[in-house]
Amino acid sequence: MYFQKHWLREWIEGLLVAGTVALMAHTFIAKPFAIPSESMRNTLQIGDMVFVNRFVYWNKTPQRGDIIVFKFPGKYSLVPWEKVQYTTTPEAWDRGPHIDYIKRCIAVAGDTIDIRDDVVYLNGKPLKDSYIAEPMQYNPFMPPNIAFPYQVPQGYVFAMGDNRNNSWDSRYWGPVNIKFIKGKAFFMHWYSRDREGNKIPLEIWKPWTLFRMKILR
Repeated sequence: MYFQKHWLREWIEGLLVAGTVALMAHTFIAKPFAIPSESMRNTLQIGDMVFVNRFVYWNKTPQRGDIIVFKFPGKYSLVPWEKVQYTTTPEAWDRGPHIDYIKRCIAVAGDTIDIRDDVVYLNGKPLKDSYIAEPMQYNPFMPPNIAFPYQVPQGYVFAMGDNRNNSWDSRYWGPVNIKFIKGKAFFMHWYSRDREGNKIPLEIWKPWTLFRMKILR
């Protein structure tokens, strides 16, 4: 005898399937990440939400220019604690792999990166970095811990923030092990403000003041 499936059971099963797919997508494919600092300004502002593609690097390594989310190396860094002890705390250094960072991949394994007269050179040529917040300026109170020119070792990438003058990055704690990279930021949205960080009045009849989106490049 044939019994027709009850509509409530079909509805519950549909919800379970949809929930499972959404959970798998969140865990393995795309995960939201909130911007905690101004190190990637003006590309990303504090409070922006980016979606991270966790699948893209399963069969390849990051490319130059990618915006990557990774576990801060901390105590696993190639730079020893003695060189960074005045710019962080022992607790933060030891807890490093449990902290997520977002930076731009500047150089990959085998590349030679150099900084001369506040200009970044990649393999002997000035880096095209029109995305930076402002021209880089040498800070005598926080000199790099990396000796330039520097060749990126195999299995690593060199990452820097777009806001070069306010970014703690590979210049100070060394390159990022590709095993620590969680994914590539590919999509972002921000709320009720322009790209300079100025608040935009909430106007119900102008929905773009509520929710904005941008593809990251």
